[in-house]
Amino acid sequence: MARTVPSIEFDRKLSLEHIVLEIIDNSLDYNSEKIHLQFFECTTSEENRDVGFAVFDDGDGFESSDKLFNAFKIEERGKDRKPNDVGKYHAGMKIAPLSMYKHLFVFTMLDGEPYFCSAKNPTAVGIEYNMDLKPYQNPTMANMYAKSDTSIPEEVHTILEQFVDANADWTTCVVACHRVKTIVEDGREPVESFIRKKVGAEHFGQIVGMTYQKYLERENPPSIKIYNPITDEFDSVTSIDPFWKSFTPKQFKNEQTKSEGALAKATDEEKIIIQGRISFCKAMAKFGTFEGDQFLSSKLPGLKIRPYVVPSRKPIRAIIKKNLHAGIRWDTKHTQTPMDQAVDKAPSRSLASEKVAGFFFYRDNRLINFGHFFELTQADNTGNSIRIEVEYPSSLDEHIQVGLNKNDIKKFSPEAWKEILTGLKIESGGTEYAAPFNVEKSFFRNTPEAKKTPTKGKKKPNALAHYPNILVRGGEKGVKYIECTVCEFAHEPGETCPERECSTCGLKAKGCTSKKCSYKCTTCSKVGDCSPTTCNNKCSDCQKIHDEGDCKKKCDKGCGQLISKCQCICGKCGEKHDKGKCKKICDQCNKEGCDCEQGENTLSFKGPKVKMTLWKKNKDANIEKLKEALDRLGLSHKDLK
Repeated sequence: MARTVPSIEFDRKLSLEHIVLEIIDNSLDYNSEKIHLQFFECTTSEENRDVGFAVFDDGDGFESSDKLFNAFKIEERGKDRKPNDVGKYHAGMKIAPLSMYKHLFVFTMLDGEPYFCSAKNPTAVGIEYNMDLKPYQNPTMANMYAKSDTSIPEEVHTILEQFVDANADWTTCVVACHRVKTIVEDGREPVESFIRKKVGAEHFGQIVGMTYQKYLERENPPSIKIYNPITDEFDSVTSIDPFWKSFTPKQFKNEQTKSEGALAKATDEEKIIIQGRISFCKAMAKFGTFEGDQFLSSKLPGLKIRPYVVPSRKPIRAIIKKNLHAGIRWDTKHTQTPMDQAVDKAPSRSLASEKVAGFFFYRDNRLINFGHFFELTQADNTGNSIRIEVEYPSSLDEHIQVGLNKNDIKKFSPEAWKEILTGLKIESGGTEYAAPFNVEKSFFRNTPEAKKTPTKGKKKPNALAHYPNILVRGGEKGVKYIECTVCEFAHEPGETCPERECSTCGLKAKGCTSKKCSYKCTTCSKVGDCSPTTCNNKCSDCQKIHDEGDCKKKCDKGCGQLISKCQCICGKCGEKHDKGKCKKICDQCNKEGCDCEQGENTLSFKGPKVKMTLWKKNKDANIEKLKEALDRLGLSHKDLK
């Protein structure tokens, strides 16, 4: 254990997220069942408006004041570790917060009384971090807490009121305040993000929910809550799944089966909703999350690799969100939420879409690192939907080396990286998926041919691996899904909506496309000409099938000629004319009172030319257009006589 720490150790570049997670790690390591996180305003001066944080827990705490003081030692790597400890080196509670804040306080309850030790950033206060240097200024020895203690900032006294409350069951509280570095990205004001608005709390809800997802999904999960400054209440953190595992084709099928089973006992109103859910599941299942087969390493026991590709943001995720409950859940009892998008104006970009991608490393069920592709390098956002889950036990720390504060992966052993690539070679995919996953193949192969992406001209998918096909999905070189205006679900390119009525036969789901009808007439046996109720090839006179002009029926009006050569006067217009040429009968709908759809009148001029389209039923509009045309041509209605 190190009792003296060089000042340079506190100059580490850590994010606020990593610092807070280090404290929560300690709470979980010491068997906490309840953890609260609260951000608060530090009002030391008008010029320096800060935000500090406090983490409360009901864990094991400290058995004595000596153990509280000794907790400020920095543990040597790999020494005295408990099995399944979340914290890696027991350095996070000290070095991590003091890399960003001036003050660190650790409070604990001893025999029903609150005690505390404190430490300071050595550079900020000019006092080295030395546990052996009397009079023990940095860190301090354990002292009983008193509200009147002037060494503690007033805002810390305020936040401690809930800790010392006689009705509270907290055992430990860690407080960091008075920043020495920027804690909010993009120049935003920290008080605005964390105190006046809830974006800071919501952002950390996502960070904590994703980091401890596997803890929160246990049978008896810890309760983790974050203070909401708008409601003045602590909101529960729910598990957040970056892989969208609840939306694989298999899960869609399960939900469809569940809905079909509920139909029997449903009311008429409920049946309409359930039928809608069934249609949604049938249409969207193949567009769900791609889930590769899991690889279990025999060479490095406990190492597991499984690739995922989450649904494309547009249009698939948009359609899923529109059809499900808030939080993108199948039902209101489902607490898990998929990681969809970062909170708007979040205090950092750590959950921006391009960073929630690549490899996700879970050490003993705690998410350690994400957002990197390593040797699968992606410089742009084309790989945002790729999420590769890597799980491993702490016994493999020598093969997968994690940074001191668990903010990065420092190094892989050659054996570990080789096993990871081997896991990505496993073939997966099939007909349950839409293209490009509808063919079984490796997820990734580290060869030039297997890395080639489709071209803009042919768009032919890479036959060796899914990875390059994913990189062009939705773009000009790859598969682009279509949101249907008829069923409001999605289709693959060239796929016909089963709800679309064919303009020729009027049928649905019979293989007809917008360009070609597939219906075979039961009367004339021709394909693509007729409908089930009307044969368009049957003679309207003799009601038989024959070639055009071959009708043998004779006129019964008086001339006795074949109808095609009839010379009788037309009973509708009073004139002699060939069949089908009556001026009072529409040549389109074949009716005297035309039922054809009417369009809009148009009138255009180009030099001396006048171009006009008039529709029969638009009488008033026709008159106006005619007047305009005559005026343009220098004519009047008198000239027409």
